[in-house]
Amino acid sequence: MSSKRYPPAFRHMRFSWFAIIENSGKDICHGGRKSFFNLKIKRLNDRDSTRSNMRKRFMPTLQTRKDKQHENLSEELLRERAAVLSRAGIALEDAIDRLKSVEQEIEIKISLLKLYNTEAHDREILDKQKLLHEEINLNIDQFNDLCRNAQLKFYYLIVTREAMGLRRHEMVKQIYRIPSIKKRIQAI
Repeated sequence: MSSKRYPPAFRHMRFSWFAIIENSGKDICHGGRKSFFNLKIKRLNDRDSTRSNMRKRFMPTLQTRKDKQHENLSEELLRERAAVLSRAGIALEDAIDRLKSVEQEIEIKISLLKLYNTEAHDREILDKQKLLHEEINLNIDQFNDLCRNAQLKFYYLIVTREAMGLRRHEMVKQIYRIPSIKKRIQAI
């Protein structure tokens, strides 16, 4: 093979084509001679494969970027779901705490009423008992309203959990126990 066969602009490239052809293991000899046409086609094919290699090299970064965006979005959605569930739980806890404080007031007033019942039946003590009955019944009405409100908050919590795909609520029922509605006290 003489170098006269190739134009001067391609002489330095002939060896790179030859090296590529030899490394790929393909033989493009025709009659014992390498064809310039086949070498040129091979070189063009190598350029296309280089472009596809460049795409393959940059595609993982694009895919990685998309994956990171997807992960960030998924993480943000999970945080929002957790915040919604937390707000529902906190609202229910607040309602139960108010219920307990009103229930304590009722118990204190009932113990005071029992104390008045053991004492003498003066007119002044009977008026205090009547006033205490009314206060207890008002507190019981307030307790019942708060109890209905807590039951509604519990329902919201369960619906929120259902919407998030959480189906078992036994533990939630144990944690957030809502007392039952109280009956009013009858006057003496």
